Amino acid sequence: MSGFSSPYTVSEDRPVPEPILHILAVVHRVATEQECPYVVVGATARDLMLFHVFGIPASRATRDVDFAIAVESWDKFHRTRDALLATDEFGSSKVGHRLFFKATDIPIDLIPFGGVAEDDTIAWPPAKDTVMTVAGFEDAMAASIQVQVSRTLTVPVVSLAALAMLKIFAWVDRKTTDKDALDLYRVISTYTDTGNEDRLYDPGNPHMEKFNYDPEFAGAALAGEDSRMLSSAATVTKLRTHLTAADFIDTLAERIRNSRWPFQPEKLPHVRAVLVAYFDELLK
Repeated sequence: MSGFSSPYTVSEDRPVPEPILHILAVVHRVATEQECPYVVVGATARDLMLFHVFGIPASRATRDVDFAIAVESWDKFHRTRDALLATDEFGSSKVGHRLFFKATDIPIDLIPFGGVAEDDTIAWPPAKDTVMTVAGFEDAMAASIQVQVSRTLTVPVVSLAALAMLKIFAWVDRKTTDKDALDLYRVISTYTDTGNEDRLYDPGNPHMEKFNYDPEFAGAALAGEDSRMLSSAATVTKLRTHLTAADFIDTLAERIRNSRWPFQPEKLPHVRAVLVAYFDELLK
């Protein structure tokens, strides 16, 4: 595994917005009281690490706050959800895993995994007509990092390497939107600038020389290496199934290019090359 330092600290120049900070504090308190392990995931994790810690602007805005929670049963999930509602800080919604922060209507997604999952998939009771993949979540929690988001609060956050891995599964799961593909690309294309430059220039690291000392491609390769190292063999096998499917990389690259640079088709080869640098190390 990589030499991640822990905890990371949010820069005083880029503080977490007060509503998000309040949500993190309440969920942290309730999850601790309920003895429910959790980790911040999704776009909130992306923003915490890329922008608030490292100063890299987010490529897209987000309003929701996502938490992955490890539960052994649906009863445990509902007890934790009910405890959050009992704070009177949150309201319920028609979606079983979603609450909203009453003060601002920010959506809060609670994604359960662990004992409630079958073959890395959860089906929401009672009808079980809403199905979601939670592949890689156990690996992501095991490799989570501590981020000091304020002077008095430190929370577990998915690492960027784990976030990239989760974004692959998320994009496969819901290809109706390209936000997961864009997040994946943002993470791997800026990975050098997230505290990894010294690692890349270490004499024992091959990525800089391999990519002619281009930090973007070398960083993407390092991200792939880190994603592989934190993933179980079963997770890598699932990733390999998706990534080696016909036209997967070409389709993903074109969707990223079209969403981020809609009028610049000449960007496609570069986008694809960054993805290949990451995937080649991920599947090594």
